Amino acid sequence: MEDFTVLIFTRKIQEWFIVLIHINPRVLFFWTVIQFLLFGLVLYLFEDAGAKITEPINFWYFWWTTVLTVGYGDLSPGTTLGRLFAPPFMASGIVLLTIWLTKAGMAISNREAKRRNGLMPTRATNHIVVIGDYHHTRTLELLGNLIHDRKNDQSKMPPIVCMFRNTGDENPFTREIAELEGIIPEYHQAPHNGFNPRAFADVNIEQAVQVYVSFEDDMAAIAVVGALSRTGLAKTQSSVAILLRESSNEDLIPNTDLNLQIIRPVQQALAVRELEDPGAGQAVADLIDVRKGSTLFSVVLPYPGLDASYRAVRECFHQVFESRVLPIGFSVKGASGWEASLNPSDDARVKEGNRLLYIAKEDLSDKEASSFSEALGISSRINNKLAA
Repeated sequence: MEDFTVLIFTRKIQEWFIVLIHINPRVLFFWTVIQFLLFGLVLYLFEDAGAKITEPINFWYFWWTTVLTVGYGDLSPGTTLGRLFAPPFMASGIVLLTIWLTKAGMAISNREAKRRNGLMPTRATNHIVVIGDYHHTRTLELLGNLIHDRKNDQSKMPPIVCMFRNTGDENPFTREIAELEGIIPEYHQAPHNGFNPRAFADVNIEQAVQVYVSFEDDMAAIAVVGALSRTGLAKTQSSVAILLRESSNEDLIPNTDLNLQIIRPVQQALAVRELEDPGAGQAVADLIDVRKGSTLFSVVLPYPGLDASYRAVRECFHQVFESRVLPIGFSVKGASGWEASLNPSDDARVKEGNRLLYIAKEDLSDKEASSFSEALGISSRINNKLAA
């Protein structure tokens, strides 16, 4: 019977403490201030005039050492009444501090749990954002190519922030994934009411350098592009790519001032190439995957006023990089996007702002691209003078 009574009493104390730790912080702060003032008033009334413990700084020190249970040997009540009323205030101070520390620990724990479950806004800037649906193959292929390409360029790897609508509290990046080469993307779960301005703000779309929109259905992807356009959070200098599952849905994408790139599906074309010309489809697939070895890259031709033949550009490219690279054509920015000219004739004209397409094991570094631009500029000036 005695053990049962002790058990009941212990449980009641636990229930009482649970109630206390869930007190509103404002109420708890009010109680703490009141306890501090009443304790000081009691000592002021019951201690002798001029007692050291009643001086404000000394009492502040005494209150904290008592609450922290680190002792107060150099200061203590000197009168009988002071010693009689001080212990309840000491005990209540210890309880209050315990509640504060418990609430602080709970807040830190909750914040960490929210961060793991993708419920905290990101602090990343100049980052890459991937929003949409998580797919264990397509998403990892997208992220793996992105990470490998950046590492291949020896450029600084920006933070990657992902927000998915189909993962909930299940963070897909909690374990190390070989395709991501040691990079762990920051995970966020999309709100239940969809990708709204709050969701875009949580992944800091406004300061992202690239945004990938990848859903399992095109209608959802197109809706997100429309929402991005309406909110104006994605700046025009940010590149936004929408990955379509069906090419025919391209006509449904609204007119927008976003710097939008439409990525069309290629699986059907690859299947035909592989059956009609065995090996060709797989070769094309390998060329667009930077993890497979030799890959298709492009470099911008920024030389002002450039207007040269493809043959001259190709020969200059070979002179600078020799057999490291294989030029295969160039692409021109048109009204509906980039248009590639593969294996063009020698007299095809290449102009400023076009991108030279080439196959190589590694992408050219910024320094190498700059060297080629300077060499191309010199070659272009010489050819123009000879032609005159």
